Amino acid sequence: MEAQHARVDSPLGRSEAQSLTGNADWTWRNVDSRLLPTRGQAVILQTALGYARANQADSGPFGRLYTRLLAFRPFGDGWNARLRVDLGQVFARTGVGVPDPLLFRAGGEESVRGYAYRGLGPVVNGVVTSGRSLFTASAEVAHPISRKLPALWGAAFIDAGNAADRFSELNPAVGVGVGLHYRSPVGPLRVDLAYGVDDARFRLHVTAGVSF
Repeated sequence: MEAQHARVDSPLGRSEAQSLTGNADWTWRNVDSRLLPTRGQAVILQTALGYARANQADSGPFGRLYTRLLAFRPFGDGWNARLRVDLGQVFARTGVGVPDPLLFRAGGEESVRGYAYRGLGPVVNGVVTSGRSLFTASAEVAHPISRKLPALWGAAFIDAGNAADRFSELNPAVGVGVGLHYRSPVGPLRVDLAYGVDDARFRLHVTAGVSF
């Protein structure tokens, strides 16, 4: 069981919500390495079922489902591909006020590079808010820089996705870029320079470790 209390202060005003949920997580992996995978696939599934109360919305039951799908594939002369899809949905009556941390936003590392962390979501009166539906996807290819530096890889990628109040309203934002990845014995370190097509600006993203 998990209890949540969230307060959000924004130009739209202050909102507060509480929830009590029962959660279940499940992870399946079939990869050649937990730290430095180059072949295989993984599935992460998170579920929650609970009841929410809010100061500016209705109270009521809700459910939450999130999944991440990953695939790693070698191909060609030392090239490797990494594919990722994230899907999320909160199930509740329209007026039920689910706490903000249980809703969805996109943007940033391991989401849509080229945009600020949690900087993508439904926009209300010019303010980015959280949504009940999430979709993001990423495709990346990488290759060692040289035979003398087999642990240092160059990469190119494209990310897309967003969060919305419902999937029919989701308008994916796109980010493209290149990266330099160091495959250390304790896990990968990634430095990516991404261009957010919708924002028309570059962002630098630094991440460490694998995403499962």
